[in-house]
Amino acid sequence: MRIVCVGTSGAQRYLAEALAESNHSVVQFNHFDDAAYLASAEHVDAIIVLTSGGASDAARAFAVRPAHTVLVVIDRQGQKDARVAALEAGADICLDHPYEYAELHARLQALCRQRDHAALAAARPLTPSAAFTRPLLSPATRSLVGRDGDQLLLRKREYLLMDRLLRVPGEAVARDELVDYIFGEADADTTSLHLLVSRLRARLSQTNLPITLMTVPKLGYRAVVNAD
Repeated sequence: MRIVCVGTSGAQRYLAEALAESNHSVVQFNHFDDAAYLASAEHVDAIIVLTSGGASDAARAFAVRPAHTVLVVIDRQGQKDARVAALEAGADICLDHPYEYAELHARLQALCRQRDHAALAAARPLTPSAAFTRPLLSPATRSLVGRDGDQLLLRKREYLLMDRLLRVPGEAVARDELVDYIFGEADADTTSLHLLVSRLRARLSQTNLPITLMTVPKLGYRAVVNAD
């Protein structure tokens, strides 16, 4: 997932590091405006705001956002009434501090998974057989898993590449977006992306997984799931 963390505390930096370790693409901002702009310009799965007594203000700041973007507010000084107000103002999840990272991560994944499934069904409905044969991207093992049990363990950047391309199989994703999603603030460009795709293509060719990485001229790449 592409996740934006907003805040200025050490807790925000710790959370960002934990999310990155959980195989997510993470961007950190200090200010609401920067995060809101990124969410309007690029695909962002979730915005997580860490605040101290400003839960409802944070929720209102991101009330207008893409439908697929989940908003999480974590309030260090939050009380029950403040959490309720934040939810009513547009937050999808509102927690006080301290919180359990495992619970936050599980709830976030569940919400994003529901929205991804709805978006995929709307974009190109799958028949039951097609849905069953589609390879799964496993965050627990950081791998691609086929119906027959064939498994390909992925390096972190390979996982992020497939995470974005398999969001909607067959849909083209621009090179610049993939570079940002995969490499973040690291010094990388489209050449780095091309090398990553080439290596993963070679690894996929040695498996029975029905996935082909296609180049889209003058745009980027797409992942095609081949029918059995």
